[in-house]
Parts: sequence; C-alpha cells; structure tokens
Amino acid sequence: MRSVDQNIESKSISLNNLKVRGATWNVYLLNFGLYFGLKLWFRPWVKEQEGLELIKLIANSFPNYVEAYMGTFTIAGLLIIGRLKGYSWVKNLSDIKIYTISATLAAIYVISQEMKFHNLGGANIYDPNDVIASIIGLAFIFVMLNIYGIKLIKD
Repeated sequence: MRSVDQNIESKSISLNNLKVRGATWNVYLLNFGLYFGLKLWFRPWVKEQEGLELIKLIANSFPNYVEAYMGTFTIAGLLIIGRLKGYSWVKNLSDIKIYTISATLAAIYVISQEMKFHNLGGANIYDPNDVIASIIGLAFIFVMLNIYGIKLIKD
C-alpha cells in the first residue's frame, strides 16, 4: 500500500493541509493513551500489589514497546513528508526503504538506550525484558507500516 494518497502533488504539500489516517495512526493513538494511563495510574498501583508478577513485567516493559512503535512511526512520517516536499536525500526512496530506515534508526536508539550506551531518554535500568518489548514494538510497527502505510491525505 502506498503511504500517500495518489491525488497529492509534491508541489502542493503543506503540513497544514495533510491529514494522517489509517490503522497505524489509530494504533499510534491507542499506544499513546495506554502509555500515559500506564505511567500515571496503572504502574504505581501495580507496584504496590503483592504477586501479579506477569502483570508487573508487562507494566514495566510496555513503555519500551511504545517507544519503539512511536519512534519508528514518527521517523517514517517525517521521511515521507520530506519525500513529498522533494528533499533530495529522500525523494527517490520507496515506502519499504523509508520504513526500513525508520525501524533501523529507532532500533539503534531504543536498544542502545536500554543497553545504557546513552541516557537520552532518562535514567534507565537494564532489563532484558525491556529489550524484548522494544524488539516486539519495532517488529509490530514495521509490519503495520508495510501492510497499511501511514496514509497521508490532502485536506
């Protein structure tokens, strides 16, 4: 599936007249909402509970999944907009190349952060489950992008 509606001409592109639609965008919003609900309410509550180890594992690793998903989606969106604007370094890239570059850049960031090569995302405690959650997020968004694309539509 093409990431851009065929009726969009690159000369008429303005960020003000583009809308994002489709399944990847809906999952993006869902992840965004779940992330904040988890961080602000659910995680503090589950940490106080006895037992529930599987739920604690998911609550602690889910932000890594979301970070990988949202990071890849955001990078892909920026690259597609750059391609539409005709920027020379992306204008000849296919959708699959853009999605691959996006997933690779996001993977470098999230996994190197988890391995403590940098602390750009804040203080981090290494947990192999977080690396697994990041990889699941990267794989999931890569598949979503390749199936559904980002779907930019002229307003």
